[in-house]
Amino acid sequence: MSLSKKMIAAASALVMAFSAVPFTVSASYAPDITVTEHTVSEPISYKYFNTVDEAGEYLRGELKLHKAEIHIRLSRDADSKDILNDILSSALAETGEPTEGDFMRLVIEGYKVSTGKINYDPCIDMILYYNSTYEQDIAAKEVSDRLVGEFMASHPDADNYDKISYVYKYLTENVVYSTDLTDESYTSYGALVNHDAVCQGFVQAMYMMLKSMDVNCRAVIGKGNGNDHVWLIAEIDGKYYYLDPTWDSAYKGMTYYFFLKGTKDFDENANEQLHFAGSGDERNTALVPDCTPEAFLPEYPISEYKYKIPAGKSPRKAGDINNDGSIDVFDLIAVKKILIQGYLSESDLISADTDGNGKVSINDAVLLQKYIHGSISSFNTK
Repeated sequence: MSLSKKMIAAASALVMAFSAVPFTVSASYAPDITVTEHTVSEPISYKYFNTVDEAGEYLRGELKLHKAEIHIRLSRDADSKDILNDILSSALAETGEPTEGDFMRLVIEGYKVSTGKINYDPCIDMILYYNSTYEQDIAAKEVSDRLVGEFMASHPDADNYDKISYVYKYLTENVVYSTDLTDESYTSYGALVNHDAVCQGFVQAMYMMLKSMDVNCRAVIGKGNGNDHVWLIAEIDGKYYYLDPTWDSAYKGMTYYFFLKGTKDFDENANEQLHFAGSGDERNTALVPDCTPEAFLPEYPISEYKYKIPAGKSPRKAGDINNDGSIDVFDLIAVKKILIQGYLSESDLISADTDGNGKVSINDAVLLQKYIHGSISSFNTK
């Protein structure tokens, strides 16, 4: 079997036209799947189940242990029309657990499956391939638990925005987009232990950390600038917003272009739409589900527009445009660059709008220069 990720072209740094946002293209989610039918004969040892949910619960446990071979026999009375997708959908259902649901979906690299019958009972034989090992998932979870525990201990009253903001900041500042495309770069282990990952690793890590904080979220499988890509939605006050930590990792926390956006403004800083949620694979709906906004409704209503950050919640301060903790000549260079290039992110606006009028103009650069020279000591922001 030729593993799927080896067939994906290596990711490259793609810089768009001068007036658009530079971003990174991700090697990503394209599971390798083979399904055949066969005539079953013993001595294969099958686990027998009366219902799809019982079989799904068993399969979920085996997947978490990274079992390579799984054999299931289902009662003919279970009325399963598609034993593979029925059982796998049950196994990969969202349970609220950090290492189940979409996390496990992204752990699975691919599988070979044979289906058949024994005395009219449908059965399935699976050979599975994983992006990570069981031990690597445990190690990544240990790092996640430590980071989440430290944050919650110091922020006991944190709301969903605070939690999402913390995880996003941590990943975009501490994880480097992988150019080596090793096996580990496709995993949460790559993101949280090696600090080197592609989009699957970023998303697995963020999913695991947010679920550990009781923030509801989902992975979104689709295309990013025409390449296989995966990002997330996360919930705040009953609505879901898009997040792409992989692409924002290029800026190391200096700015966010893809943070808590809606369906109509996710790619507002580019010249064209870049993210396209996938409509799934009809043959393998369990592993490659429909991730379009229409499919997510009504359980996951995605906002049309970006989240409005409450006053006082922004992690950025006026004047510190490059987000390095100080206001100096490098921030002046950054605001002039914004004025020349004509685009800015929400975080750019917060830090570059030194006169507090809701936009960035030459007056903001003048005020910033006065602050650096010491002729003013504060900005008139609201």
